[in-house]
Amino acid sequence: AGIMTDLPLDLLRSELVRHEIHSEKQLAAGMLFCPPKQCDHIRAACASILTDLGLELLLWRSVPTNTDAIGKQAASTQPAIRMPIIALPDHLSETQAERLLYIARKRLMKSLQHANFESTHVASLSSQTIVYKGLVTPGMLPVFYSDLTDQRFLTRMVMFHQRFSTNTRPSWSKAQPFRYCAHNGEINTIHGNRAWLDARQNSLVSETLGEHIHDVLPIVDHTDSDSASFDKLFELLVRAGRCPERTITMMVPEPHQHMPDMHPDLRAMFEYNSALLEPWGGPGAFVFADGGKIGAALDRNGLRPMRYWIRKDGLIVVASEAGVVPSDQSEIIEKGRLGPGHVIIADLNEGKVNNNETVKLALGTEHPYSKWIAQNMRCHEREGLKRTYKIDPALVANEETRTHLQRSFAYSRETIERIIEPMSKSGSPPVGSMGDDTPLAVFSEKPQSFYRYFKQRFAQVTNPPIDPIREELVMSLQTAIGRRRNLLSDGPQAASLIRFPSPILTDQDMTWCLQRAGGVTLCLDTTFAVADGAQAMVVALDRICDAAEESVRGDTEVLLLTDRAVNKERAAIPALLVTAAVHQRLVTKGLRLRASVIVETGDVFEDHHYACLLGYGATMIHPYLALASSAATADDPVGESGQMAVRSYVRAVEAGLRKVMSKVGVANLHSYRGAQMFEAVGISDEIIQNHFVRTSSSLSGVTLEQIASDILRL
Repeated sequence: AGIMTDLPLDLLRSELVRHEIHSEKQLAAGMLFCPPKQCDHIRAACASILTDLGLELLLWRSVPTNTDAIGKQAASTQPAIRMPIIALPDHLSETQAERLLYIARKRLMKSLQHANFESTHVASLSSQTIVYKGLVTPGMLPVFYSDLTDQRFLTRMVMFHQRFSTNTRPSWSKAQPFRYCAHNGEINTIHGNRAWLDARQNSLVSETLGEHIHDVLPIVDHTDSDSASFDKLFELLVRAGRCPERTITMMVPEPHQHMPDMHPDLRAMFEYNSALLEPWGGPGAFVFADGGKIGAALDRNGLRPMRYWIRKDGLIVVASEAGVVPSDQSEIIEKGRLGPGHVIIADLNEGKVNNNETVKLALGTEHPYSKWIAQNMRCHEREGLKRTYKIDPALVANEETRTHLQRSFAYSRETIERIIEPMSKSGSPPVGSMGDDTPLAVFSEKPQSFYRYFKQRFAQVTNPPIDPIREELVMSLQTAIGRRRNLLSDGPQAASLIRFPSPILTDQDMTWCLQRAGGVTLCLDTTFAVADGAQAMVVALDRICDAAEESVRGDTEVLLLTDRAVNKERAAIPALLVTAAVHQRLVTKGLRLRASVIVETGDVFEDHHYACLLGYGATMIHPYLALASSAATADDPVGESGQMAVRSYVRAVEAGLRKVMSKVGVANLHSYRGAQMFEAVGISDEIIQNHFVRTSSSLSGVTLEQIASDILRL
């Protein structure tokens, strides 16, 4: 359990006087969990860093605690709890002071990690708020921390959190609240959120943080809890100059794509925000505070309760459970609950409550989002175009060529009859019996599709899968291509994207897309010479990654990975392998946000294939062979019935993607793309380390040469 409050200035000044320290300066204070034997070193490091930033450590206070209030496990792991009380320069504003303390904390943690004191945790360091937390049951929190029952401890607001550990081992540092936020639920999108933060770190620029931006990187640590990662990004966005309500709206947006009655300015703001940041999705209820404001928000699904009361005397109670604070019902003047993506904020300085509508409409007019979107973002509807499903007649009509390609890409008769044809007729993913007794690909004597080495993980513990049919309103496959701009600033250029309703490109979409992208597109051939043997694929993979990196360092904004050149002399590198390799290379070099990756391939035909490509970094997919195979199942392949078949197939793939995403509780494709929520079975450790970083792999197996040999056999 833990609690966040205003900084108790009366208590702090009394403590300074008790230690015969007199200072009239503005104060700040922190809460540090230190290894008991390292307190002196940590104190010296803290004082040195504060001095370098023009701050003064007045007192290194031992926080009074009562070990009788905690259990055996908590007592055996209890850190030394210290409170640095700090004097701030007179000329600093509240915002400047908070920013300086943020930099000081980040420097301190890096310094301690370098000295192998990694178990130190800074629960808070602020001139506005303070956090008391730990491995303590809620009722014992004020018994353990006697400060909380001190009459000098005054606060306008309280953020309280308690939790039971489910998927993380409990520890003092993982207790909540964190420095800004507390969270109830689980962030199902955390893998994708962290992956894209890693990808954009080298491109971050902040006018307010200036050269100190390097002090605060990396943004997140992959060993943190999901709530801690959320808190770290929230803090960075606020410290870089955004208000808490804009920050929470960016991170936890409403499902605006399917809301016809939403105010145009508000819709434009959500569209603009989606160009900057991927949504953080629950089920989750969030509470946040910066000292001047305290608020609460729900994720886009709204699957966690969040109720509020407003009393006559001005007390506002927001909680996940009814009756948390006993109150006479006659004293309550307003009560309600938050809806999906909604927020409520209490402005402590102005003394008023702002509901969701008030907050969002104010944010929607903060910048001319509608103008930015209208002038810079391209999409079919804005150009008066209707999506068509015409297919290249040469590939549809030439059965011999199509059959050769299908064999090359591991299609079988069952693929056509049990997968593509049902999808082309029903517009839904094919239905099969429960269970899969097919042997693992790594144990097969026959050449296997590369996708068969991957299994998607599923939602576990307390984060249930969502229903993709009942929850369709909040699910979105909307995709945009183009260069992503700096997360920490706003401007019209961030909206310069080409938007599509889904990541599946038809032939017409592909042509239209490449015309709009113009000269900033690079086409990379993903085939290799059959005559040169298996080693040729390894060489080709490196060549493609090198070319992608070099071009993106220039002006290229769209990379087109295509295996159209497949014939009897040239074989295709598996689309998943080349996509993951290019994606990972660009992430490693800090270039991934500068270009989108379109994969034009013949080796995808079922929803698992599309999910794998998207999960490992593909922005868009043009499945030219699957579309042609779909049209070929119709009575008139090149006519209207062929187009209807393709339309149904595309809709079935989109429905399949929503179903696949729902199994891990993810509602928005932006958060699924690049998340790598798969387990590899039977792929060599070298391939995992180089191209599928952080993918779980319990069984090693095939090498690049063996994969290439399978392709050549096909």
